[in-house]
Amino acid sequence: MADSLVIGSHPGWRSGDLLGLRVRGALTPADIDELQLAVRATLAAAGRCFLVADLSAMAGLDPLARRRIAEWSRGDDDKVDGVAVHGCSFAIRTLITLTLNAIKLLGRQRSETVFVRDEAAALRWVDTQRAAGARSG
Repeated sequence: MADSLVIGSHPGWRSGDLLGLRVRGALTPADIDELQLAVRATLAAAGRCFLVADLSAMAGLDPLARRRIAEWSRGDDDKVDGVAVHGCSFAIRTLITLTLNAIKLLGRQRSETVFVRDEAAALRWVDTQRAAGARSG
């Protein structure tokens, strides 16, 4: 059973080690701060955190929010084990990919991000990552 929550101005949910986010409108720095707190709470409760993000209604990614994501990646705490994104437009996918590539260039991204067709595919990917972690851990 998933618990409903609000992450910044966006609806979300948590179920064990899985955090869901449904972005509606633009993603702001305050939203990123709230997301980081939700990740921290999930890590504290479950020991790891996977994020499934529905970006079908995302209107943009504030430049300061991109900077906040990069700042978050510099730290050693509050790391997401994997991110599955679905529903985003080509423009949003390009923007996210450019942001992630910049973070990778700085050697700070440690979790994998994938773009998938829908929520069902995102959840299957998370299940695969869990199984891979169980085998290697």
